[in-house]
Amino acid sequence: AEELHLSPSALSRRIQGLEQELGQALFIRDARGLTLTEVGREYAAQLRQVFDTLEQATSALRQRQRQCLKIIA
Repeated sequence: AEELHLSPSALSRRIQGLEQELGQALFIRDARGLTLTEVGREYAAQLRQVFDTLEQATSALRQRQRQCLKIIA
């Protein structure tokens, strides 16, 4: 939730909405918390690749911005 800049309750609602949209339970909810289902694990593995690519692109852009030299005359 913190990484996505969402409150835990907002993230929970988003996950529930995603599960409804997909027609699949991604988590098992019990008194101890949340556990990924098999479908959830597979989905998370595929998304991890997407998130890693996104993080690399963002880091590269930030690095490029740091390398710019501004000369004010």
